[in-house]
Amino acid sequence: MIRFNLHVVMAQKGRITQRKLSELSGVSVSAINRIYNETAERIDRNTLDALCKALNCQVQDLLEYVPDPDTESGSE
Repeated sequence: MIRFNLHVVMAQKGRITQRKLSELSGVSVSAINRIYNETAERIDRNTLDALCKALNCQVQDLLEYVPDPDTESGSE
């Protein structure tokens, strides 16, 4: 599964608010909120680009792959 770490990056950048990030990035507050709360189903390239520019970070800072425990059993 993919985990969103936007909340971590925002905290590292001085506790930036979702509204301020929206102003800096041009991404809607509702889209930021979905990513922040890990309820977003997908994020387009332009959104990732805008967030990375606004937060001065890399895509891998925002996204993390975490293996699903159900698929780690080793059976295929």
